[in-house]
Amino acid sequence: MGLTSDLIVGFPGETEEDFQDSVAALHEFRYDLVHTAAYSPREGTVAATMPDQIPQEIKMKRLNIVNEIQSRIASEINQSLVNRTYSILIDDVAPKGEGLVQGRTPTDKVVIIKGGKDLIGHFATIKITSADNWCLYGEVIDIVD
Repeated sequence: MGLTSDLIVGFPGETEEDFQDSVAALHEFRYDLVHTAAYSPREGTVAATMPDQIPQEIKMKRLNIVNEIQSRIASEINQSLVNRTYSILIDDVAPKGEGLVQGRTPTDKVVIIKGGKDLIGHFATIKITSADNWCLYGEVIDIVD
């Protein structure tokens, strides 16, 4: 199972305690992926006129903190997947370099493998050989059609 979430820091009225609760949740739940953003006011919304707007400097500091924490967690999770095998559907050319295609694990993690466009649309059994914060890298064990 893979857990994902969205996290907005710096919403009007967010206290340091609120922020620390969010940080604690990152550590407790160990999400595979968190989409993060700093709150930005939108004209015509209630939140744009709420009291206790958070200064941009504080919002960016908080955003950097949660991004660093989540990056570390994602890396640890992904490293734990090295040497595992998965069946993936190869669905696209990988944006990272020539001669690479990609698919996704059952928990929606991107796996990049060596191969040409002719593999797109095929299922493959792959072994994870390495990982970084956001991607897994693997080798094809078998093409399964």
